[in-house]
Amino acid sequence: FNGQPYEYDVNGQLVDLSETVSPAKAYNNNNIFKTTVGYSNQLNVNAIIKSGSYQEDARLSFNLGQRKDQMYFIDQYDVTNSFKTKFSTKILDFNINAGFNYEENKATNTNRIGLFNRAYQNSLLTPISFSNQQNAYLSNGLQRSYSLYADNPDFLFDQANKYNYYENIRQVNFDVSKNWRNFKLNISQAYDNQNIMHRDVYKASTTGFINGLYNRRDQKNEFYNSNILLSYNLRDSDLKHGFSLNHILNDRKVSVNHSLDRYYIYQRTSQDYIFNYNLDYENYDDIEFGANLGNSFYISNTSFKNSYWIPKANGYFTFKNIFNWYNSDFQLLGAYTQLSAEPEIAKSYSSYATTQFSAQNSYQYFPLKEVETFNNLSNINIKEWKAGFKYIVNRKINLTAEYFKRKISDDVFPVFEGNNLVLKNLADHTYKGYEVNFNYDNIIANQNFKVSS
Repeated sequence: FNGQPYEYDVNGQLVDLSETVSPAKAYNNNNIFKTTVGYSNQLNVNAIIKSGSYQEDARLSFNLGQRKDQMYFIDQYDVTNSFKTKFSTKILDFNINAGFNYEENKATNTNRIGLFNRAYQNSLLTPISFSNQQNAYLSNGLQRSYSLYADNPDFLFDQANKYNYYENIRQVNFDVSKNWRNFKLNISQAYDNQNIMHRDVYKASTTGFINGLYNRRDQKNEFYNSNILLSYNLRDSDLKHGFSLNHILNDRKVSVNHSLDRYYIYQRTSQDYIFNYNLDYENYDDIEFGANLGNSFYISNTSFKNSYWIPKANGYFTFKNIFNWYNSDFQLLGAYTQLSAEPEIAKSYSSYATTQFSAQNSYQYFPLKEVETFNNLSNINIKEWKAGFKYIVNRKINLTAEYFKRKISDDVFPVFEGNNLVLKNLADHTYKGYEVNFNYDNIIANQNFKVSS
């Protein structure tokens, strides 16, 4: 170092050895990480009304909580405040449960625009001849970094607002159920209201954004769920029969607004009708078996075509005391399941803007576009097969093996068409594999010592 005043180093410029005043030194730029520390506080209050020693007539509970977690990056942390209350009672043989939850989440930053990637990458690439820590700014207010094509992590993390991410969630739920001998009715209702704010900021002189860039992203979610389940159970000698009919209604509304782009709104009302039959045969003979059969309807206003045939079937057959060995059972298992689904409308696909950049231009990444619509897509269809067996010897040795194959058809992925981000049914993919487990329990077992493998 030549020791002369120099904004980029307090020791002066790097010069030839003949002009030096003080020897050059290697700087450590790994200071963006730190040991994380977190804490949480909770206050729980429960009030119970009883009649007699065992009969609980009503219960009311409150929970107040706060949690603060530091991230492994310097000056980055998040805070969560929550309030939860539950009430349960019994009126005219109806079991009633109700609850209300409020949660507030705040964070210094999120990684929505790749801020943490950028800070980590520049920390790694900073040469040992430059110290990021000495100062984040030059005298003109622009960032101080080792190159016009690089950023100083301390500059990236310096911000005017304490929190650039804010979320609050309000949830209300109500549940009522009643049993009539073999019949059971359960009705559940839930409503969620969520507000999410991202403040995405790159200050002037940030690489790729020489004049700086500011965008505020606001998302509002409204979710309503209704679940009605009616079941009937019947026992006939050694046979147990179970019938159930389930209706699920989901109404979801999502709006997203970018201050730099535009306003997006999505709405989906979907219904599931699920019929299920269960059979079990159990006695003290040498065999046991069971089966579960069902079919579902999936109806949605955003689906290109509703699904009315979504079957499932699974069963087992157990041979007990096989080979006349006491407590030696062999069980065959099999299952076939179909599912029909749509992409989640509350999920943002804007991160797929990465597909528009080559690796060397990734510093220009700043996601603004949201999906145009979730309408008129084919359902994502899933079919899964499973088959296997379980072998148990003397309640100690247990060998299980299973083979599965899962095929997903018409899976949905986002792509850019012109300047618009659109969803398309683009891919079929298949997973298959097997799993084997062997357990030998209580190899040695007595009052004081036990070995299992």
